[in-house]
Amino acid sequence: MKNISLLLILVGLLAGCKPLIQEVSPDRIPQTGRKLVVHCFISPQDTVLTALVGLSRNVLGVEDDFPNTSAVSNPKASVIISDGLHSRAIPFDPVSSQHRLNAQEFPIEAGKTYTLEVRMPDGMSVTAQTTVPRAIPLQRIQVDSVIRSYYGNYVKREPTVRGFWNDPANETNYYRMEGKVDYRYLAATGTSTLPRDTTFSITNYLTFDNVPYYSDKMNNGREMASSIAPLGYLNPKPSEWNRSGRVSSLKISLLLLHIDEAYFSYQNVVREWNTDNPFAEPSLIPTNIKGGLGCFGSYSLSRQVIEYD
Repeated sequence: MKNISLLLILVGLLAGCKPLIQEVSPDRIPQTGRKLVVHCFISPQDTVLTALVGLSRNVLGVEDDFPNTSAVSNPKASVIISDGLHSRAIPFDPVSSQHRLNAQEFPIEAGKTYTLEVRMPDGMSVTAQTTVPRAIPLQRIQVDSVIRSYYGNYVKREPTVRGFWNDPANETNYYRMEGKVDYRYLAATGTSTLPRDTTFSITNYLTFDNVPYYSDKMNNGREMASSIAPLGYLNPKPSEWNRSGRVSSLKISLLLLHIDEAYFSYQNVVREWNTDNPFAEPSLIPTNIKGGLGCFGSYSLSRQVIEYD
């Protein structure tokens, strides 16, 4: 009798459950139409001007044959950059599948405002503007170390690096920090009977605690510092090495990018978007492309290098 009662309770609960998947009528989905998507970031220090042009994807409908990838530009697009006095077309380069122009043919200068215009044969067009920030000197690099614990008991001291710079007062500024470490690693390779010393050239790109973008909102006019970037283990540990090696030289290079507001707002939101999380909430991505999507931004950079023999 108890089993029958339990079965009846389970049947009642299942009958009261609603399906988790509900069909939505296409009429309830906003129809915004396809838009041009433009990505272009310019700098006085760049040797090439690059623009990527694509089309946004419809929520419903049939896709065209043109791939919507971030590394491929639409060859049908006409891309023109102007500084108000002079203008130049950025042609499509079939080798790289991007719109590319040698920077010597249209030099970018700090303090100037540039306009980008993109047109398609069907009449679609967008425009955007950016004012190039001036370079802010990277004052110093600090090399330190931190003690990290792994799995609750394994403790290791890891070398770290961070950059420092002075923020100009009475203005709003945005920054991005990048860096890499180059070193030569001398290791014993081969076999136990035929050992040999081999020098490997290694490059590790730095990750600043996953926070490479900074605003001077709370530090206007003061010294600012990047987050900490681990230098890594400083050896790739290939399986064929039969004895430990040593670092014979080390060069740390940091780049401080002084970026405009459009660059900061757009890249910060894109960086925080987690494509691996199926429960992530939709994010509104800011854009300064009038009539379209994407970003036309600018930056100037400064560099500092320290070397150890």
